Amino acid sequence: MDKTRAFTLIELLTVIAIIGILAAIIIPTAGKVRESAKNAQCISNLRQIGAGLMLYAEDHKGQIMGRDNNEEGAYTQWYRRLSRGGYIAKDNDGNSPVFYCPLLPNKTGTGVTGVNKYGMRNWIPDASWAGLSSDQKKERLYPLSSIQTPSDFFLIADSIITTHECQYYSIDPGSSGKGVHLRHKDRANAVFADGHVAAKDRAYFADIHLRQAENHTGGAFFIYPEQ
Repeated sequence: MDKTRAFTLIELLTVIAIIGILAAIIIPTAGKVRESAKNAQCISNLRQIGAGLMLYAEDHKGQIMGRDNNEEGAYTQWYRRLSRGGYIAKDNDGNSPVFYCPLLPNKTGTGVTGVNKYGMRNWIPDASWAGLSSDQKKERLYPLSSIQTPSDFFLIADSIITTHECQYYSIDPGSSGKGVHLRHKDRANAVFADGHVAAKDRAYFADIHLRQAENHTGGAFFIYPEQ
């Protein structure tokens, strides 16, 4: 009768080593595939948001919204205006996944809500912002036609905040509250005024020189000089 041949210790160790090598190759590859898929979804989200902004502008004399006061004095965020107006993913409160980057898990708890939401570039048409009064330091609507280089002027980008929902942000290294978040291999995805989406590095955002204008209700919004 033939006897079944058992594996030797060396053969078993060889098999284990091969499995380990394959795992070392496959696991990082799978992680990169997932990251790539999430990056693609982020780009898709920003394209939809960009399309919504263009539709909004068509209905509002070519202007992109800021964050404005309603009759009760409360603020309406840009994503809620897009959503409630039916320009994108209508859900009334702006909680659709399209407004969140899938690469960064959203956090819950005190002081960390909405950390993976996209942020809007805020604007005021005056380079001498420091001399403005508090009443003048208000978010402004701005016409797309006033943008000199739409292909290099981002409107919405990956952002992060440590206090509440991210809406606006600054490149100021002294500000830890809000910022553009370079979460895609040291780059941030952004949708530009001509509708295209691109990933930009730290140098691009640092050159913009966003400035803090005013604090309100526990948060801050930021302005930058006119192009």
